[in-house]
Amino acid sequence: MTKIEKDNSTKNPNIAQQIFEDLQKHILGGQLSAGERLLGERELAAKYGTNRNTLREAVRKLEQARLVSVRHGRGVTVADFRDGKIRSFRTYFDDLTLIAQMVDA
Repeated sequence: MTKIEKDNSTKNPNIAQQIFEDLQKHILGGQLSAGERLLGERELAAKYGTNRNTLREAVRKLEQARLVSVRHGRGVTVADFRDGKIRSFRTYFDDLTLIAQMVDA
């Protein structure tokens, strides 16, 4: 498993959203590769200083974004980015980020 460094630069007050964005950044940035398992629930919750329910909410968001696959008893695995749907998501995410920056300006 790859070591994930917590990114403290996010300013969103929603902890689950912060965790989602941090893990998303690691996945899309290539620090976590396709097929790689994330740390266990307890370890990730401890790393982010939160409870497991909040962590599960962040993981659900990652799963809904098709960035990870969750299998009971097998943990959370990073999705394969060669899939066209993921590329479309990345483009969509980049567009949303650009729009948000324009609105904030």
